[in-house]
Amino acid sequence: MEPHRLTPFSFTIDGHLSKAIEIVRNIEKSKNFTVYPWEGCEELYFNFFKTFDRIRQLESETSFQKRELDDLLLVLKERAEEGKLTYSDMSWIFVALSEYNKDRDYPEVFDKFKECRLMKDDTVSIIAEIGIYGMNTFLYLFFNGLCPIGIGFTEYTAHFEKLEFYIRIRHDFNHCGIAYESRYKEELLKGYYLQIFERYQEIDYDKARGFIFLLFGYIHEGLGFPNSIEFDNYCDFFFIFDEIPRYCSENLGFDFGERVNGKHDCYALIGNDNEDLIEILSTVEDHCVTSYVGMAVDKIKEDFTEFIPEHTLWDRY
Repeated sequence: MEPHRLTPFSFTIDGHLSKAIEIVRNIEKSKNFTVYPWEGCEELYFNFFKTFDRIRQLESETSFQKRELDDLLLVLKERAEEGKLTYSDMSWIFVALSEYNKDRDYPEVFDKFKECRLMKDDTVSIIAEIGIYGMNTFLYLFFNGLCPIGIGFTEYTAHFEKLEFYIRIRHDFNHCGIAYESRYKEELLKGYYLQIFERYQEIDYDKARGFIFLLFGYIHEGLGFPNSIEFDNYCDFFFIFDEIPRYCSENLGFDFGERVNGKHDCYALIGNDNEDLIEILSTVEDHCVTSYVGMAVDKIKEDFTEFIPEHTLWDRY
């Protein structure tokens, strides 16, 4: 599927879409890594091994660990020299290495790699300093039969915790498993997605962003979304809605005070002690933040049903 963008640019929507486009084109140029060489292969492998080395530098290595990883590196370089090191191989290596940190006993990375290779061959890595990507970027890859894992080295806050490199990889890996459950509806979901752009003149920029969020959440979150929302997602969704005028807090009747740099701070609104945030949201269902997020989701659902009355994303009856 060809890429589709919204204008003006929003990182929340189209963040690192250019990297995703490059991934799809590289797979096409290499005929899914069955021909070699192909234009761009050297740059791809250079960036992979550069990232591999950077991961190793995050922790000190015992002589045993160094020997094991050196052996693994030789195997990977042999595959790269033959043009057989695929995006999925690289992603699985990153997943395996995500187990290699100071909080765990050192696992057999070879065994983890072999275990991963038995699973579905659809994961790709988006490597950036902050390993996050836009919702539309995720959808573009999903509708091309792929699922992204973000590889980044700057921690950021999501789900009420600071996601370091290792946690982030495992987090995205788990969501790829959830997304795979939607594959049986892929053509139906793609039809809904394409209508956002084909019939854009019937809606507007705000609704289009809301609809992209809805499809992203349905695939990426699963678990009954959007009829049920996991409590640790409330602030993640809050920040998305609060930058879209149609679904922002003021337009839906909530007063969260003055914005700072155009934004409200969800975490400050519900408490400053991160250790207590999950307990607050899991026990106080009528908290103003949860009420606002629930109302924003309902508004997007209402708009989407008006846009595509025949949709079957959730039980409406």
